[in-house]
Amino acid sequence: MKIIKILFVTTIIFSNVTWASGGDDSGNGGNNFLDRSPVFQYTCLYFGGKTTTDGKIERTSYARNFFRYLDEELPDPILGQSMFFCHDFQRYGEVDSAEYPRLETKETYSLFNRFDARMQTGPGGRKKVDLLIEKKLQDDYGIGYTSDLFWKNEIGGSNYGYILRPFWDNSTNRVYCPNLENINVSPLDKVVAEFTGDTEGLYYAIVEKQMIVIGPNTQVINAELYVSETNLLKYGFYLRDGVKTRVTNDSTLELKTVFFYYPFSDNADPLIKGSRKLATIKFPNSNSFTKKLGCIHKNK
Repeated sequence: MKIIKILFVTTIIFSNVTWASGGDDSGNGGNNFLDRSPVFQYTCLYFGGKTTTDGKIERTSYARNFFRYLDEELPDPILGQSMFFCHDFQRYGEVDSAEYPRLETKETYSLFNRFDARMQTGPGGRKKVDLLIEKKLQDDYGIGYTSDLFWKNEIGGSNYGYILRPFWDNSTNRVYCPNLENINVSPLDKVVAEFTGDTEGLYYAIVEKQMIVIGPNTQVINAELYVSETNLLKYGFYLRDGVKTRVTNDSTLELKTVFFYYPFSDNADPLIKGSRKLATIKFPNSNSFTKKLGCIHKNK
């Protein structure tokens, strides 16, 4: 017997048990996974410079910042700006439009969809998915458990979907995300994975500070990114005796200071910066015991 903790919730688990079934979109049982909600990150450019005496704009420096959107709610165009652009103004002109794609848009990770019926409120004001997980644990394994496994990912007042809380195995001190291929798992792991499918970690990164000069003043641009484990295993690196070394497993993400260059590119060497920005994986806050923000749909 060993103990698995989900944040501060403790559950006794057992081995050699069968898989539980998940639930369909109606929340009435079935075998479908929770709906996937892709999150797209895009770039906006801040320019420094000045307006000349004859009214012309001189752009002398620039910085990148990064924002997110969902397919069901595209970002509004940026209007009335001459030093801030989120579209390719050299191609489309300086006046933005909802018809223009955002700069350097990439689908970078996927959350659990906020509109999935099982993410809606059920009896007692609790999410239906939590109630379904509790029922399956009780019915199939005789385990009483109070589930509160998913939290809302809100950034700037916008709800991007739900994130699964990471699991912690105190026998190995390993923080992990459940998946369908785990061998030594608990009934809780198995029931949750039948709802979520394979999951992976989501991480928070700070981009190197950038500066733009506006007239006599210097402005610092602070940017942040959210990155999936899949992308970090593909593009991340750490320094070993001053030498860039590729990340090969999720343990490295926890034990080393991990960097990557952004935007990601399959056409560029992950260890060569070029014109990209350097980003560093950080703990979500000073009290965190893991760098994982949580667990999300695994990118295939």
